[in-house]
Amino acid sequence: MRKMKIFVVVCAVFFSLLNANKLDGQESASLNVLNIIVILDTSDRTTHPNQIRRDIEIVRGIVTEFEKVVRGHINNSVNLEYKDSLAVVVPEQPSVPPIPWAIMEKLTIEDPGEHRSLEGSSGIFTDLEKQIQVLLDEMPKLYKFVEQHEQPGSDIWSWFKYEAEDYFSSDHQNLIICLSDGYLYFDRNIEGRRLPGTYMQVRKLRDDPNWQQRIHDSEGLSSIGKDFSPFNVKFLMGEITLQDDSSGIPYQQDFDIIKEYWGTWLNSMGIQHIDFRRRLSLQRIKSFISGEDGP
Repeated sequence: MRKMKIFVVVCAVFFSLLNANKLDGQESASLNVLNIIVILDTSDRTTHPNQIRRDIEIVRGIVTEFEKVVRGHINNSVNLEYKDSLAVVVPEQPSVPPIPWAIMEKLTIEDPGEHRSLEGSSGIFTDLEKQIQVLLDEMPKLYKFVEQHEQPGSDIWSWFKYEAEDYFSSDHQNLIICLSDGYLYFDRNIEGRRLPGTYMQVRKLRDDPNWQQRIHDSEGLSSIGKDFSPFNVKFLMGEITLQDDSSGIPYQQDFDIIKEYWGTWLNSMGIQHIDFRRRLSLQRIKSFISGEDGP
């Protein structure tokens, strides 16, 4: 009888550990499902030589790495499906027409589900390739529209406050890749009508030895009053282009100021995994999407 009780206890412990490992595996697998959000800053940074071409090539690189992940998930799926998603978003600019919906609606990639064009593996892969090609074909059209209008400044602050949460998923690893010069600026007349804390004031801080403290005390970006930590968001900003002084020499200290501005603000909304790059390489994109850069 005593041996029987011991056997029952051992079995209970075994199955408990087995279920725990299964749940851990499910949680780990869930975090490997990607939701990638590409934020395009379409302000006057797009007038820099070759910047539009670089943006388009970077988006192509992001989509290529995303496709690798999706194909792996499809091949390991019993039902030949995937839950990963990718969306390109463009924060609006004050007093400028938004990007036409006819373009924006084509800048997403996700499993079409019951709307697949064909059954089986040929259907899911065909639809994936079609969505990728449509997205890449729309990118030059998007920038052509941007070039036809004034570019007073990309309102990324308002995008995070009013739109970001609609793009996040608690069932995914949310990755934000922001292509921006790093300066959250607007034309002077627009800044005069905006609330303090909804744009940066890098110029005021360049020659101030206490610039870091001022960002934390009074000059920083205003909190949007939201906590995105449950969404496990990782943030990568690339293509940070420093402004030049009157001699054509970049303000090198601007890079640290920009990182402090964005880092403090993103931390306030629960985003802790943050990285900033002057130039965004394909290798950095690959490691960011694959998760090789750590937690």
